[in-house]
Amino acid sequence: MTLEELRDMARRSSSEPMSIRLTDGRAVRVSHPEFLGVPHDGQSFLYFPETGGWQWIFLNQVVSVDSAGRVENN
Repeated sequence: MTLEELRDMARRSSSEPMSIRLTDGRAVRVSHPEFLGVPHDGQSFLYFPETGGWQWIFLNQVVSVDSAGRVENN
């Protein structure tokens, strides 16, 4: 997956939430495009949880993207 693909999916998240599963087993839910910040470095993105704060995530930590927006942490 590229950041451009992730950015495109995020743009659709206002009508179709998505979750991003990470290598450490966490999943982050993106229910609006403004919850992701995608710089031009091509290697990382910022996630802004609905509860506040932010997380810097590197693209190589992304395992999968679920367009249903489900977050099922193990």
